[in-house]
This record gives sequence, C-alpha cells and structure tokens, in this order.
Amino acid sequence: MLLSRWAVFTALVLLTGVVTVRLGLLTRVALGTAEDAVRRSLAMLGAGSAVVLAVALASTLWTQLAAFRDPFAPLSEDLTLLLSTPWGTAWKAAAAGSLLMIPAFLRARGSRSGEFRPAAWVVATALVVALGFFPSFTGHAASEGPVAQVADGLHVLGAGAWMGTLAVILLVVRTGQGRVARLLRARALLPAFTPVALSGAAVLAVTGAYAAWLHLPDVAAFWTTTYGRLLLLKLAVVACVAALGAWNWKRAVPELLDGDGGAAPPATALLEAGLGLAVLLITAWLVLTSPASG
Repeated sequence: MLLSRWAVFTALVLLTGVVTVRLGLLTRVALGTAEDAVRRSLAMLGAGSAVVLAVALASTLWTQLAAFRDPFAPLSEDLTLLLSTPWGTAWKAAAAGSLLMIPAFLRARGSRSGEFRPAAWVVATALVVALGFFPSFTGHAASEGPVAQVADGLHVLGAGAWMGTLAVILLVVRTGQGRVARLLRARALLPAFTPVALSGAAVLAVTGAYAAWLHLPDVAAFWTTTYGRLLLLKLAVVACVAALGAWNWKRAVPELLDGDGGAAPPATALLEAGLGLAVLLITAWLVLTSPASG
C-alpha cells in the first residue's frame, strides 16, 4: 500500500510539473529551435507519468481490496461493494482520468512537422488539476469536510508546482542532444523556475500548516504520536529541500548563467529533486497513518 500511494503521489507531482513547465515556463522563455523538441518531450513525459499513475491506481485498488475483503464472500462481490463506496467512486473517477490523459498527452505531442495542438494541452491540464484532488477524497481529508479537501488538493498541486516542476526541468534538460543543448535549456528554464518554486512553496506552507492544525490536538502531539513524528520528519526533509532550493537560487543558477557552463543541471538541483521524492514517500506514509495513533 505504501509504495502504491508513493507512486500515485509521484505521478501526480510529475504531471503537475509537466503542465506547469508547458504553460508557466515555455510561454515566458526563449528556447528558439529547441522549443518544439522540448514541447514534445513534455508531452511524452506526461503520457508516461499518466501510465505510471494508472498502474499505481490499479495497485492501490488491489491492496485496498485485500484489506477490505471478506474471505467468505466472492471476490467479485467484494470488488463491487468496494467500488460503490465513496472511496471507490473517487478511485473510478481517478482511473478514468488517468486513462484519458494518455491519449490527451500523446495528441498534445503534435507531429514531427511542428504541428501544435493547444486543445489537447488544455484537456490534459484540466485532467491533471482535477486528479490533483484525488488524494483528498481517499485520505484523511475525505472525512473532514470540503475545506480540508480543497486544502489537501492544493497541497498536492503546490508540491507539483515546486518539486514536480524542478524534476521535469531536469528531465527535459537531460534530453538535450549534447552538452551545449543541455546548457542552453538549463540556462533558459532554471531561472524562470524560481517564482514558480516560491509560489508552490507558499501554497505548501499554508495548506501544510492547516493540515497540522487540523490533525494534531496540541504541540506535544508532534513527538507523542506516530503521525506527529512522521510530520516532523517530513518538515525536516522539506527544510533541506528548501535550503537546497535557496542555494540553487542564490548561487548555483547564477554560476550557471555567468560561468563557463559547469554542470548542467547543477548537482544541487539533482539532490533537491531526489529529496523531493523522499518527501513524497513520507507523505504517503502519513496518509496511511491515523493522526490519533500513539
């Protein structure tokens, strides 16, 4: 169950990063002749992430069914009953959305002649935003009312805008053919990423503080409950990600722009993205942990 949830969060964060780079960054940076190739790479990354999401959702259903199942009832009966619950309804919507995203991104890829299909990007983006709220209907927020659900969904989208966008930029840079191409992509995209990262981090901070206030009765719960200790661990790793992000913003990116190139992308950016994966793993663990657990 933990790995399935982690895969769901990772796919959602990457998908958010894909549409953020496409709509929030490519419209503001000049990539010249590389723009078509980058746009195609983004579309294929979106399609691949949608496939990962569909597989992760199937795994989540299977593990949920195993926990839900009555050993004395037919499997089909338990599956029908599970899918009729609010959890099952949310799962069916997410599964349908993930499957629809695959052809949407493939169409958004366009043709090798350079044909651009903006309508496909609009559909794919709408599906990504909607699916960002899937965890809020299958986690703790599901029983805490609409405000908690909206905050939970924005938390996922905020993570995607920050960590997902960075991961997607790094992947797009890596697809450049040759050192010069990678350097040009890094120099164009990484500076434009800063305001996006700050916006995503702000959303994470506000919605995360709200979730902590909602789930923990007092400050002592941070160290007296399993949920609180996991939340402290998550905050510590997020602080490391933020520190690396600040370093990249103030030192690594300016050096990339002003120096002879160095490594593109900087090693600290790769480490920032790697720690982001750890944050998602802890988040998946939190979702599976009751706030009242000792």
